Amino acid sequence: MSGTQQDIGRFFRHSGVYALGNMLNRLGAFLLLPIYTHYLSVAQYGALELFYVINAVVSGILSIGIAHATLRFYFEYPEQGERNAVVSTNLAASFVITVAGILPLALGAKDIARYLFNDAAMARGVWLILATLVFELSSQVSLAYLRAREHSVFFITVSFCKLMVQIAVNMVLLMRFDAGVLGVQVQQIWRR
Repeated sequence: MSGTQQDIGRFFRHSGVYALGNMLNRLGAFLLLPIYTHYLSVAQYGALELFYVINAVVSGILSIGIAHATLRFYFEYPEQGERNAVVSTNLAASFVITVAGILPLALGAKDIARYLFNDAAMARGVWLILATLVFELSSQVSLAYLRAREHSVFFITVSFCKLMVQIAVNMVLLMRFDAGVLGVQVQQIWRR
C-alpha cells in the first residue's frame, strides 16, 4: 500500500473515531434533556440557555483561535521538544488571555445579572459560567494536542468519562439536592 493510501486510511480511521465521540456527547445531551425538563422550571431552563449564550459569546471572543493555531504551528517544527513548546506556550497564552478577559466581566457580574435576568442574585451563575471558560479554553488546546498526536481513542475515552461524570453529577445535583440552574452550571466545570 502506498503512503498516500495509508494517509487516507489513517484519516478515515481517526475521523470515524472523532465522529463516534461527537455522537456520544450528543447522546449525553439528549439523555440529560428529560432530567432538565423534569427538575427545572421553564424560567430556570430559559436562564440556563441564556447562560449558555453568554458562554458561547465570551468563548468566541476569548478563544481567538489558539487551539487551531496549536494544530497549525505544531507541525511547523520537526523536533518533538519544539512541538511541545508550541503546545505549552499556547496553553499558557490561552489561560492568561481567558483570565484577563473574564476578570472585567466577573467584576461586573451583578450588573450583567441585573441586565439579563433582572436579578442580581444570578451573578453567581455568571461567575460560574466565566470560571468554566478558563477550563474550556485551556482544554481546547489540550485536546488539539491529542488530535495532533493522533490519540483519537484516548480523546474519545476522555470524552466518554467526562460524559459519565456529567450525567452522574447532574442527577445528584438536580434530583437529590434540587440545585437548579446553578447545579447544572457546577457540573459544566466537569464537562470541560
